[in-house]
Amino acid sequence: MARTTTEQRKVVDHKSGHALVSAVAGSGKSTTLIERIMALLAHGVEPERILVLMFNKSARDDFTSRLVRRAQGIKVPEVFTFHGFGNRLCKALVTSGTLDNATLVTESYRSIRFGREVLEALNEGLSDVDQLDLSSEVVIEFLEIMDLLKGAMFDGITAPKELPPIDARYLKAFAIFEAKRTNEGLRFFADLIYDPVCAALARNDLAAKIGNRYDHLIVDEFQDINEAQMAMMRIVAGRRAQVLAVGDDDQTIYGWRGARADYMTHLFELEFPGATRYAISRTFRFGHGLSLLANHAITNNKNRTDKLCVSAAPHQTAVGVRMHTAGCGAPVIEEIERWRTNGGTLSDIAILIRQYANSIPVEIALHQAGIPYRIVGAPPFVDRAEVIALRGYLQLACGGFAGITNTAHIHSSIAAMLSVPTLYLRRDQIEGLADEAVVLPARALEVISDTLRREQGIKPFSRDRREEAMENWRWCAQQAPSMPAARFLGDLIRRTKLFDFIAKNNPRSDVAAEKIRMVHQITDLAYAGRHTVQSFLALLDELSNSFADGDADSDRVLLTSCHRAKGMEWPMVILPDLADGLFPHCTIDSTDADIEDERRLFYVALTRALKDLVLIAPLDRQLLLWSKERRPGHPQVAQIKASRFLFEANIELSVLAGDAIACGRAQDDGRHSVVTRRYEAALTAE
Repeated sequence: MARTTTEQRKVVDHKSGHALVSAVAGSGKSTTLIERIMALLAHGVEPERILVLMFNKSARDDFTSRLVRRAQGIKVPEVFTFHGFGNRLCKALVTSGTLDNATLVTESYRSIRFGREVLEALNEGLSDVDQLDLSSEVVIEFLEIMDLLKGAMFDGITAPKELPPIDARYLKAFAIFEAKRTNEGLRFFADLIYDPVCAALARNDLAAKIGNRYDHLIVDEFQDINEAQMAMMRIVAGRRAQVLAVGDDDQTIYGWRGARADYMTHLFELEFPGATRYAISRTFRFGHGLSLLANHAITNNKNRTDKLCVSAAPHQTAVGVRMHTAGCGAPVIEEIERWRTNGGTLSDIAILIRQYANSIPVEIALHQAGIPYRIVGAPPFVDRAEVIALRGYLQLACGGFAGITNTAHIHSSIAAMLSVPTLYLRRDQIEGLADEAVVLPARALEVISDTLRREQGIKPFSRDRREEAMENWRWCAQQAPSMPAARFLGDLIRRTKLFDFIAKNNPRSDVAAEKIRMVHQITDLAYAGRHTVQSFLALLDELSNSFADGDADSDRVLLTSCHRAKGMEWPMVILPDLADGLFPHCTIDSTDADIEDERRLFYVALTRALKDLVLIAPLDRQLLLWSKERRPGHPQVAQIKASRFLFEANIELSVLAGDAIACGRAQDDGRHSVVTRRYEAALTAE
């Protein structure tokens, strides 16, 4: 039997009824669940009577492998993802004649084609100014919204109130999507849960047939479930199964997928009355100082269960704060070099950013320092559609495409320029025009302009947009390569109404805001470097070529988002964009609930570090004073530059108290906080 803590043993030995387990980051919840399953098997529960649901395939595969090793030949329950189990339900219902047969769409290109056809049908009923661009990026976003609506059990009429605001055009497209899907006999991944749940909710006899087949239902990462998954749990459990769910409401960071902290704070007991609550509070990932820092931050949330994260790690985690006056790039490089000087590798390091738009100063600094990196979750900023288009416009001012030998570069540049801003061209038209430009690069502007003018049967609005675009291309070609790049980009953005285009064609406001911020950062970069059009284009091309030529298997720093970091850990973690307004990412319209979402994301980012955590923020003398005085909360937001979360984290007190605890001594000045007193009491109780 694996070694377990007292808290874990209570979960393993749970006697009867439902149970909800709050498990902090790095607390060994997988070990706890495996031991729970082994205990059930030892008490005579048949493996077939236990259903285990995980959130994704990699988690399922890892858990299954560990469970099989632990069982040492004993038959164990089958472990499913929610979608995998939903697929089994769909097949069973099709076989019984209670659900229509449908083909599961697994290829992304088929999904994108289907989504584009739905949006084409939607556009036919919209005015010219309201029509959506049909770029792959917009289509993918649309498909994600369809999945979100199904996860929330959207009724086709009223948008679920727990979801972020959704563009009315997408809500209208839902009925078109479903009618087309039914007509063509298709099923997408979200439908593997949505279809059987809808069928069971419509027929009580069917729900009874699906439910009551298991004695035990075990669910991992419960804080991430959406309404459709909760409904599936309810239906499958029926009146028979004892449900044991494990999660951490402080790590509920997928609100844009329909996850809600409420499922752990109070909704579980409403669904499964009489549940016993357990807490697994010991983390084996990081030391006391980081535990205290994370606790100080997250206890400012109101919508959470009251618990502490207490270190049981055999090591301490260094916590450092770096402040800058000229951008985060230099301190990032200095911290990486410090790590390498002390014997660490680049692959030990994860740089976690709040938004991919914030990656630009970090990517530039890494490139200039010659430090290889890989980015997960997005392309390098120079290879994102908006930036590729801007590079194309800069190229026009530098003599056009005649001297470019890389035909793929010409093709991608022209395709991006025809899409950003949109000219309401079909994908095949864009590809055809880009192909023509590759054949005649010296006459690309003339060829494209002539082809667009010859097109018949287009609406006056679209024709005007294309004429404006060609005029803007000609304007670019007339500018001098020696012109300041920041001025060129500013004029271009105004002429093309680029920000209006981004806001209109990205119905998710957070996505639009991130892209607009990225474009602002591009212009800021050009201004800060005092670049001309020519030198700035050379820099962007150099960055793109450098990343493409890198060895994917070499020792590299990882650059990814805080969202993608969930469930992961690294020896060294750097958080480089801790400025208020960036992290938390907020606007004047942000609510208290929005800030709580951001604080949970901050908590997740903090708790990825094993040995070294570096927090980088703009110079804020108030933070220095606030931390020195060990005050709770934060000053008025309008008065601060550094993230309010750094104020709340009570950094100096957390680090000093953590060191004192690790060394077995009392704090020398007697100053404490509610969190430190509770923390010390929890250690004594253990």
